[in-house]
Amino acid sequence: MMIVVNTRHRKQEAELEEARFEQNLFINNPAMYQEYLKNKEDNAENEGAVWLTPQSSEEIEELDKIFSEINEQLSDNSDEKEANDEFIKQVGLMELFGNINVDEIGDE
Repeated sequence: MMIVVNTRHRKQEAELEEARFEQNLFINNPAMYQEYLKNKEDNAENEGAVWLTPQSSEEIEELDKIFSEINEQLSDNSDEKEANDEFIKQVGLMELFGNINVDEIGDE
């Protein structure tokens, strides 16, 4: 129950912060405020997600089971994760060689 109260409180704070942002934007830059409203309306039309909370303890247990299975699958791929991390490191190092002129290397 406390989580719900905290979530509602954070949502109210976020709405208040957004209202302050919109007010400052309207005062300081009306043209940008108009674009902001247009973009906000476009995004509102494209939102199709509906957030639901579990209605019973059975749903909570089922969701918990699903998430624990996903977590197990992700933890099983530790070798793959290490390989991906190594690949990311190697790509990062390759960028350091981007400014080397290969034509100037070698024949002396």
